[in-house]
Amino acid sequence: MTESLEPQSKEHPENILFQEELSFPSIPSCEHYCGSEKFVKKAYSLQHELGPIFDITCDCEDGAATGHEQDHAIMMADLINHADNKFKRSGARIHAPSTKNCKDDIDTLIGISGINLAYLTIPKIDSYDTANRTIDYIQNRCVAAGIDPIPIHLIIETQNGLAELEKLAVFKCLETIDFGLLDFISDHRGIVSEEFMQSPGQFSHHLINQAKTKLCSVAIRHGIIPTHNPSINFRDL
Repeated sequence: MTESLEPQSKEHPENILFQEELSFPSIPSCEHYCGSEKFVKKAYSLQHELGPIFDITCDCEDGAATGHEQDHAIMMADLINHADNKFKRSGARIHAPSTKNCKDDIDTLIGISGINLAYLTIPKIDSYDTANRTIDYIQNRCVAAGIDPIPIHLIIETQNGLAELEKLAVFKCLETIDFGLLDFISDHRGIVSEEFMQSPGQFSHHLINQAKTKLCSVAIRHGIIPTHNPSINFRDL
């Protein structure tokens, strides 16, 4: 006697499995930070060769010399407007909201290169209120300049910022939430040692993995792209 088997369902997995309704932004998988005119132009040259497979972030925070922040922001804005930015995939990282240079950067970048800005990256986000004030200022400047709202990237670099993730993820303008490894480790006051600022340690410490896991989970649930922390191992394929 042979046992008859129920015919298997002909439904395709795409039709029967849970489908997430949120749509995610479509952006390159790599973001290259440049803090000087030389490196921005070099990045543009590489982008022309390879195509728009990576974004170029003009760094107004770490790249600016003390006392010359305004001049640096103007230079970066001019580079974003440059004809070499033919793919229009260049954004900028501004100074931390706790500094006066933050609003100055926003005014300069939007005032000079607003229509060509692919995104603005806000570092040192430690609370919802900080993010809300800064994003509101950016959006008001966009309105005043007569341009569409600029996508925002937030960098989470402190334990307080990590604790506020659920609140931060509600901003509709967010394209990515980034993990800032070096400052996050520094915020632990020596509990996490320096060796975990690079590979392989950055993937083995429980506190770091816990933070990255939470960031990914919250971002994905809200249709935001979670990004791994910046890496200086650019020669390691």
